[in-house]
Amino acid sequence: MNKNSKIPLKETKIPAQPPLANNEWQYYILVKDIPAKGVEIKTQTSPEQNTAICERLNLPKLKKFSASGILKPTKLTKLFELSGELMAEITAISAKDGQEIPLKIKEEFFVSFTFDQDSEEHEPIIDGKIDIAEHLIQSLSLAIPDYPGL
Repeated sequence: MNKNSKIPLKETKIPAQPPLANNEWQYYILVKDIPAKGVEIKTQTSPEQNTAICERLNLPKLKKFSASGILKPTKLTKLFELSGELMAEITAISAKDGQEIPLKIKEEFFVSFTFDQDSEEHEPIIDGKIDIAEHLIQSLSLAIPDYPGL
C-alpha cells in the first residue's frame, strides 16, 4: 500500500513487444563499401533465422532460404539497384484441405535504394546502410502463393 492512500498498489506487467521486423535476420551493406562495378550478394539463412522468419510470415516451416545477386550504384547519383534470385523450401498450409504441403520457391527480385527518405519509388538507405535481409524477407513473402495447394 502507498503511505498516502489506502488503495493497494498492484504490480503492472507490460507485455513483451514483438521483435522489430528486421530482427529475424540482419544483413546490411554499407554504401561506402560498394565499388563502382557493384558487389556480389550470396547469402543463406541459419536454422535460427529460419525459425524467426517462419513466425513473421506465419509459416509452419522454412527449411532453406538463400539468395544471390548484385548490388550496384546506378548512373543516377545516390541510387543503388539490387537484383538477383531467391530460393526457398517452405511448408505452407493448403487452402484446399488445411494440410501442410512442401513448396519450392524460386523468384527473381529487383529493388532500388536511395538516400531520399521521402521517396515513394525507392527503398530508403538508412544511416548509410542498405538492408538486404529485409528486402529478401519481403520478396519471399510476396512469392508465397495466396492459396497454396489450389
